[in-house]
Amino acid sequence: MHELAHALFDIESDAASIDYRNTAAEPDMKEARAEAFALESLISREMLKHLQSMLGFKWDALSTQDLASLVAYAQIELKAILRSARDHGFIDSVAFESYSLISIWDELKQLSARALTTDEYRRTSIGAPPPSVAIRMTTIPSRSLRLPVSYIARVLHAVREGVITEAKAAEMLMMDEDVFAERFSGELEAVAA
Repeated sequence: MHELAHALFDIESDAASIDYRNTAAEPDMKEARAEAFALESLISREMLKHLQSMLGFKWDALSTQDLASLVAYAQIELKAILRSARDHGFIDSVAFESYSLISIWDELKQLSARALTTDEYRRTSIGAPPPSVAIRMTTIPSRSLRLPVSYIARVLHAVREGVITEAKAAEMLMMDEDVFAERFSGELEAVAA
């Protein structure tokens, strides 16, 4: 959201610019505006009030579990939540600094699968690997299927040019590799020689 604010408000064109541009403090103002836009878009005062009401915590006595719950429900990083809470007067700068130092990872992992590492996620039931490729393979019935000559010619041309392998060509022509080699080896060798 911060970068979106830059895209919206900091277009380098006098016609589109909404700021008076003549001070050395301009970059600081642009960053402050982008940060304010991002925080208001992601975690507004109303959202902070809603989270407090829903989770039932007190801003002046947030526990590690409360901080983890805030992150899990808001799905926004802790520092952004704390910056917004500070900017809206829910906490002061001292509380902001002390809450920022608290590690919430263990509690957050219990509340949200999004906090898990890849290995931890794979060990869960929701992160279980998909069925093996062999299970997903289909077989074509014993009916023959006629492919267009131009398609076959393009596949063979791609093999000759080295764009695809013979194994990929066999797959594209829906046949086993040994069948492909038997049918087209003479044609591929004649061109190579």
